[in-house]
Amino acid sequence: GSVRSIRISIESDHDKDALHRLLEREITGSLGLFVTDASAHYAAEYLAAESGKASGDFPRCFMVGYDLVDENRRWLEEGTIDFLLTQRPDEQGYDGVNRLFRKIVVDENPPEHIYTPIDIVTKENLRYHNVVNEGEYPL
Repeated sequence: GSVRSIRISIESDHDKDALHRLLEREITGSLGLFVTDASAHYAAEYLAAESGKASGDFPRCFMVGYDLVDENRRWLEEGTIDFLLTQRPDEQGYDGVNRLFRKIVVDENPPEHIYTPIDIVTKENLRYHNVVNEGEYPL
């Protein structure tokens, strides 16, 4: 099969109708969708609505999104988003401030390269991810 990359840009996150029209035109019949920012939930809403209307004609479109914002978590738990990628933003923020402190206070130069882990979160490992990485505890 072939891979096709499209760039969809809208003026406002609040204009879901415009986004849904663009998605309808560009991804109908696609087997997969990767949204490279935290707005995956807008596309997930569209996919869920279309799969409910299509009575079998709308193929299952697998979806990968980015960032564990609450809206994306909801669609991951529901099953419309299959995978969410995250780079532990809390650790990145802490690390940046810590390295700045160490440079200013103890004159320590940061390493030339800083590697950040990328987590692949699924519906099945979301609760584990919450406990390990965010200090939340499942019921």
